[in-house]
Amino acid sequence: MQYDTSIFDTYGKSLNQLHPHHSGPDCYETRYFLYTGNTNFGIQNLEYDAYTENWIVAVYRGKKEQFSNQPLFMIDGKIPPLPLPLAGRNGDKGEVLTLATLGKKDHNGIYGIEFPYGQTGVCALGDGRYYFSHPQKHEDGSFSSTVVQYGINTTTPKVFCKIL
Repeated sequence: MQYDTSIFDTYGKSLNQLHPHHSGPDCYETRYFLYTGNTNFGIQNLEYDAYTENWIVAVYRGKKEQFSNQPLFMIDGKIPPLPLPLAGRNGDKGEVLTLATLGKKDHNGIYGIEFPYGQTGVCALGDGRYYFSHPQKHEDGSFSSTVVQYGINTTTPKVFCKIL
């Protein structure tokens, strides 16, 4: 969903974990769709990459056996959304985004990237370098994250490679 971010300040409130607020715009400006097959909880992080002109999409891996359930996708930023029928929506149409042909194409024709990071943070620097969060869960139940730098190699299925 796309919102006019210039109005967000009017909805800002301090966070109270015991009483979370539910303020925000009543409606979105535009709604986009991206067919990935299956994810848990939808998109966790969405980051524009000026280097490839694509959008990085990090998700929690889905669990449906008929899909490869990749954790990372890239939207082809050079192809505008197309008004197309939505899969599994009885003929409803929507503004459908196109997956970039990066990573690996599964048996359903869905391109995804088998890369385990991005769900808890991704930052594209715009020059072929990226920071990905590596989350850790500790024995006491707490979580932390280490940020690690990666480069891009669009000729391999893994796509991202760690920079030492």
